[in-house]
Amino acid sequence: MVYDGIYSLQEVFMRSVGLVYLVLILAAYALLYRVSPDKTRQSLQAAVRSLVKVLPFLVAIFALIGLFQAFVPPAQIEARFGASAGWA
Repeated sequence: MVYDGIYSLQEVFMRSVGLVYLVLILAAYALLYRVSPDKTRQSLQAAVRSLVKVLPFLVAIFALIGLFQAFVPPAQIEARFGASAGWA
């Protein structure tokens, strides 16, 4: 896809969904912090611990995807998994 300076409505929507989720989560944490600061801190600490546990796997997966894209030609992927191979 070539960027021509104009985004379609779908592209704008897809780009803004993550930002909307982030704002909603931050607003929820702000509200919860006013209700119960200690429990909010515990929740954030648990979230950080979970992220730290998952982070090595995410890095490894992204590295493998990058290597796969760098060394396997798109034509080979299409030949094995495309419509001509009976997958679609």
